[in-house]
Amino acid sequence: MTGSRPWTQPTIVVLVAVALSAVATPVPVAAASRPLVVPGRSEAVYRVGIRTETFVDTTRPTAPHNGVPGAPTRTLRTIVLYPTRSRSVPGPVPDAPPVRGRFPLVVVVHGASTGPASNVPVLEQVAAAGYVVVMPKFPLTGEGTPGGPDPADYVNEPADVSFVIDALLGLTHDRHSVYQHTINGHRIAVLGLSLGGSAALALGYDTCCIDRRIDAVVSVSGAKAFPGLPEFPGTYSYPPTPLLLVRGAPPFDFAAPLSAPIFAEAHAPKFLLTVTNGVHVPLLVNDAGGRTSLRAVTAFFDRYLKSRHRALGVLLDQGQDPSIATLQAVTH
Repeated sequence: MTGSRPWTQPTIVVLVAVALSAVATPVPVAAASRPLVVPGRSEAVYRVGIRTETFVDTTRPTAPHNGVPGAPTRTLRTIVLYPTRSRSVPGPVPDAPPVRGRFPLVVVVHGASTGPASNVPVLEQVAAAGYVVVMPKFPLTGEGTPGGPDPADYVNEPADVSFVIDALLGLTHDRHSVYQHTINGHRIAVLGLSLGGSAALALGYDTCCIDRRIDAVVSVSGAKAFPGLPEFPGTYSYPPTPLLLVRGAPPFDFAAPLSAPIFAEAHAPKFLLTVTNGVHVPLLVNDAGGRTSLRAVTAFFDRYLKSRHRALGVLLDQGQDPSIATLQAVTH
């Protein structure tokens, strides 16, 4: 697999998976009523198109679990959000023609009990700011998993992400593909939510799984590993890939304390946004803290995927009102 190292899933016994899944369930998200406009941005805000692709990795298996048979492959049904100018319907426009423009790629790693569909109302706003947002449904985690989610399978998700990147970049070389003139394969980020934050961090910083094509990492209420689940087999080497950590408040976000050591160990540029009254995965909540998180994420991508230096000021501004959020930052 290009850019990553393969590994095998260890044999494990998970004792507390149900507790993790229950706590990780986010507050329901209100549908986005209009595209996000980030202060200080000058470029157009796009409408959003939506497509669904299915990528099948024939080199790695899906394990059986909870009475559901395994498979010799890993199937990744993937929602793709992208800029378009179509105005035929409100919200994401199915199969709309993409804007020609070579937009940076953001791969989203969902949590243990959520999935791509429930994340569309928030993540479409990132696409509207000029990004191709790709959200695979992983075989054994997330909503709608036959037999229920198996959070322990998250150790296989970094390789899933690298495979999806491979597949999409392959399509950019296909003259019949809608992605040929849409994706900038030299500007790639990964955004992980809750349990998905662990896979995102591994892709950026753990020697087991580093994909060197990734230029920026966002982990929202994530951790290196969650209690009761296996750890990735490598070690954290922390190459200087830009990192944004987003978390809720420690009383309301059980993962909040797990972000502090990551921030301390990582190299600059690094940022830690704490939503003052935020719950677990505050990005997915439609309140002041959630909107601040979304502005921070988009400004972070603008700075480190689009090289817009003014976007750093927008990012730093998200910690100016401590009643909403605070920000720790080391920029160099």
